Amino acid sequence: MRDEEGRVVRWYGTCTDVHDLKTAEAELTRANALLGAVMEAVPGVVYAKDRGGRMLAANRGTADLVGKPLSEIVGRTDLEFLDDKAQAEAVMATD
Repeated sequence: MRDEEGRVVRWYGTCTDVHDLKTAEAELTRANALLGAVMEAVPGVVYAKDRGGRMLAANRGTADLVGKPLSEIVGRTDLEFLDDKAQAEAVMATD
């Protein structure tokens, strides 16, 4: 708050303990790095999709199988990245 001349006469602030939040964020970062390392270490095809069939994560084996870079696979459905739409529909039907 300021007085009539614009000088600060009162200052309000808060203090929030974010230790638990920072600890949880660090653990999540560590777990995601571990998951990524495991996915890349597997010599075969490894991927995860959401319930709508959208690719959440995939490894190099998946990219090699599909013939497209991960940047064109992750975040999309089989219908969006596979050239053969009949094949895409068959894969999605068995997910």
